[in-house]
Amino acid sequence: MQDFYLIRHGETDWNIKLGKLQGHSDIPLNAKGEDQARALSSLIAELKLNRLYSSDLIRAQRTAELALPQLSPPHTRPHLREVHLGMGEGLTWEQVGEKLGESFRNSWSSTLEEHLDLRFPGGESRREVIERIQNCLHGILDAHPEDRIAMITHGYVIRTLVYFLSDVKDNFFVPNCAVAPFARASNRKLHYTGPRSIEDLAQPRI
Repeated sequence: MQDFYLIRHGETDWNIKLGKLQGHSDIPLNAKGEDQARALSSLIAELKLNRLYSSDLIRAQRTAELALPQLSPPHTRPHLREVHLGMGEGLTWEQVGEKLGESFRNSWSSTLEEHLDLRFPGGESRREVIERIQNCLHGILDAHPEDRIAMITHGYVIRTLVYFLSDVKDNFFVPNCAVAPFARASNRKLHYTGPRSIEDLAQPRI
């Protein structure tokens, strides 16, 4: 098994103060997010990572730089970006319900197979996210078969992979800077290897 870790970026104002959906919008970390990223450094030191990748969005890149300065600058990959939310970017969940209906809002958060192809107008579906991220992961893992790799990415990406690669189906939220462990087997199958309760993921306490 080849272990690797997906880590959510630190907090932004859109995450907390404004409650806006970010997607591909390039929003920087706030002060707390930078503190979270620095605290992450000691949390993951024991993992003995020697290779660092990041989404090319600034909130992920900055998290990587602060959390693992010894491995900076990170190798960036646009395929590690958050889901593209199209017209939903910059809206609150309340506004999503007003514009697209409560049924869409509820279905978007669903873990059911029947909702994998749902998308915001102009955005991408969960099925497309799964394909995009898996292709990116395999490319990185193939290039560095002996390395211990961290990839700084986004909450929806991690949630979607956990749903797809495990029997965890309860809806959950990935905290900022939470560390989610995964592995690839010799048959190239990817696995989520973390706790069933996402609240138990390792994360810095700020």
